[in-house]
Amino acid sequence: MSYRILVVEDSTQHLADAARIGREMGLEIIEAKTVRIGETEIATDFKPADFVPVDGVVTDIYMVFAAMPEDQSEHQAGGLVVAAAALKYKIPFVLCTAGNHHGAKYQWISSMCSNLGWRVIEGWGSDRGARHHRDYESPEKNWAEAFNALLRKIEEKRRDS
Repeated sequence: MSYRILVVEDSTQHLADAARIGREMGLEIIEAKTVRIGETEIATDFKPADFVPVDGVVTDIYMVFAAMPEDQSEHQAGGLVVAAAALKYKIPFVLCTAGNHHGAKYQWISSMCSNLGWRVIEGWGSDRGARHHRDYESPEKNWAEAFNALLRKIEEKRRDS
């Protein structure tokens, strides 16, 4: 069975990687560099009419809020707003980041997500030594693991309904 997955990612390269990997896995990928949830707009180019029903969501954590000045945008955890909306509408979701859970930007998010039972897939790269540095940001994201984790959540939801 093919699932329709919304991928919310503000990096053009990460979004292209996610779309390619998801499609290779047989998923229908809806790409969004930005998304509007109610009155909250994360970034700037998504229109509510673009929304289509989805089976699940994979979202980046740090992305632009349209209302925030550009110089502050990297500090906004907009993916948490996406995750909260998915939770509200009972849509399975997974957070996928390039960061390390020990890093200053991610430690509080990792702890919060762990306490809430939210799944966070961290970045990974070919340089194993560097990726253990607290503030490491990987040039790659582990999209295959994120999609597999999401598929398990979708199947679990379907079994429970």
